[in-house]
Amino acid sequence: MNLFHLKYFIKLAELEHYTKAAKELNITQPSLSHAIASLEEEINVKLFEKKGRNIILTKTGNIFFNIIKAAVTNIDDAVDYVQKINAGDGLINIGFLRTLGVSSIPTLCRKFKEDNKDKEINFNFYNGFSERLIAGLKSGEYDVVFTSKINSDESIEYVPLGKQELLLITPKNHELSDRNTVSLEEILKYDFVGFQKNTGLNNIIMPNFAKIKKYPHIKYTAEEDQVVAGLVAQGFGISIVPDMPILESLDLNKIHIEDIEQNRIFYLAYLKDPVNIPVVYEFIKYVSNYKLSKYIKTY
Repeated sequence: MNLFHLKYFIKLAELEHYTKAAKELNITQPSLSHAIASLEEEINVKLFEKKGRNIILTKTGNIFFNIIKAAVTNIDDAVDYVQKINAGDGLINIGFLRTLGVSSIPTLCRKFKEDNKDKEINFNFYNGFSERLIAGLKSGEYDVVFTSKINSDESIEYVPLGKQELLLITPKNHELSDRNTVSLEEILKYDFVGFQKNTGLNNIIMPNFAKIKKYPHIKYTAEEDQVVAGLVAQGFGISIVPDMPILESLDLNKIHIEDIEQNRIFYLAYLKDPVNIPVVYEFIKYVSNYKLSKYIKTY
């Protein structure tokens, strides 16, 4: 079915006059008549009937008009959309850890837009913990995610962007609160607020205890580092968390850990399959080159 013939049909249906429609379409009246005749022959339906010196839609033609007008509009919108994408415009779906959402990711995305003012670039923002972000990346829900690395997956490319030191945090009145440093061994006898097993931080923190073949007494767990810090501040136990700005506003102490071997590393993660959307590819290059050093505060 010829798309131009459909557009000719729509214009003729709107104007109900061959001469006026042909003029607006910038074609001859015989060409328009031939196109409509071809369309009617193809679908085996009479679309117009004469009414005086004009023409009007038949009952069936009116039904066809309503359906085809919506369909052609969708086609035009789709063509416009992919042309914008091909030109570097488009929408990027970004998933990120909540701790990056206050300043780091908004700042980065604003900078990317400012450096690409000639393009129409928009974002959808989503936050969650690492396992959920990776699952969303693999399902196609997100184009890129900013996350911890929770496992090795050959289908995903991880680009390290920045790191945060892991610290012990305690309530203000805790017996370790006056210490500048502690060892992992000294932590073991206290109630511990841990991270749930499906989180990236659990996979970062627990291997440190595995190396000394001893584990803390985990009495409470949560998914997010801000929640863990809040529980510690209210006396639910002690914990190990990344050094992050929110700690400064809570009633707790930060203590360096002597024998911890891992820090929290933030990664840009994306699928290794070729990225077919130019704006996503450009964003990945942009972030990888900057390493987020300008935008992610590391401690």
